[in-house]
Amino acid sequence: MPVVSLAQLQGKVLESARFDGETEEWIFQFPSKTCLQVSAPWRLLVEGRIRLGWRDHGHRFGLPKPVDASERLPIGSSVTEASIVDGTGDLSVVFAGGAVLEVFNDSCGYEGWTLNGPGAGSYVVAQGGGTIVRSGDRWLTCACSGRRCAPPLNGQVVSRRVKWNSPTLPYWSSCPAESLLKTA
Repeated sequence: MPVVSLAQLQGKVLESARFDGETEEWIFQFPSKTCLQVSAPWRLLVEGRIRLGWRDHGHRFGLPKPVDASERLPIGSSVTEASIVDGTGDLSVVFAGGAVLEVFNDSCGYEGWTLNGPGAGSYVVAQGGGTIVRSGDRWLTCACSGRRCAPPLNGQVVSRRVKWNSPTLPYWSSCPAESLLKTA
């Protein structure tokens, strides 16, 4: 599957990371109001080994004290490369020093991760099923429902039925692709 660069993160420093128990998302904060919200499984690789996983924070695993994710994440390190796998929506973020954050978009229906920023109204969303939607994408309007829909990252409309539910962003319609005719 093709890999697509995520230039918005390149050169940005990871300022903080925390788990939001209310939304059940990990929040990775970068400068310029850039925020990566992750609800899918993720892991941090260092020297090719798993240093931290999305469920590890707060667990003891027989250690003297519980795992503190902030001690293991590359806080203060800059991103040297960030990319998305087109087709799955998996995300890879490489930091200076070689640590790699891998996010696995694991659902056919739920959004796996959202990158907000830099700036208001700028976002990238990994939808369920692996479709990537970016702010500024050319929206389509479904002739059946009249709803606004986003094309896949590669810009081609697929002929299968796809549905995405989000309270905040436009979504793929459950209508067949041939009904996605009007541009908006």
